[in-house]
Amino acid sequence: MNVMNCLASRSNEDSITCILKNIVNTNSILKGTLQSGEPLAKCFDCWQHLQLQVVEYINSDAPCLIDSQHRGLIQRLKGKTGRFRGNLSGKRTEYTGRTVISPDPNLRITEVAIPILMARVLTYPERVSYYNIEKLRQCIRNGPHKHPGANFILQPDGTKLHLKYCDRRIAARDLKYGCIVERHLEDGDIVLFNRQPSLHRMSIMSHR
Repeated sequence: MNVMNCLASRSNEDSITCILKNIVNTNSILKGTLQSGEPLAKCFDCWQHLQLQVVEYINSDAPCLIDSQHRGLIQRLKGKTGRFRGNLSGKRTEYTGRTVISPDPNLRITEVAIPILMARVLTYPERVSYYNIEKLRQCIRNGPHKHPGANFILQPDGTKLHLKYCDRRIAARDLKYGCIVERHLEDGDIVLFNRQPSLHRMSIMSHR
């Protein structure tokens, strides 16, 4: 099935899935053509068709493609409506924040400092286990306003407890294995920092 047939059938599949299906089908056709000893010109045409489909999978705006109806991986990532600027750098996303990050001569080359206010707002979902239950209990007792503290407890049944409106001592005492505590960011956490405008991949880098 080529690209036009896939569009004509009005499939509900994602365009990336449709392109991958075309690549797999063309690859199997090329394999059968080579094994059956077809003429070299036919094998070369099939190989060229496979190359175009791989190019469309990566970049559907490539000059070698004419009127592509799909969005490649590059089109899904770049631009204002892409994943980074449209979905990850906006205000309506979880576990993200916008602040001034600063270097410091006392920090390592892989470390970045953020304000303590931002560290209390941003949380990291850490699952309770035998090794961290006492640390997380202390974070719960500190609460949302004292760093290092915690803001929420997610129970295994799906209920979410806000530590601002409950007795934190009882919540810390009743903490069980398997719960998820959304604790404050603390030293040593590995997170992604983005320096806008995000024009290339070095704009978004991982630091402690």
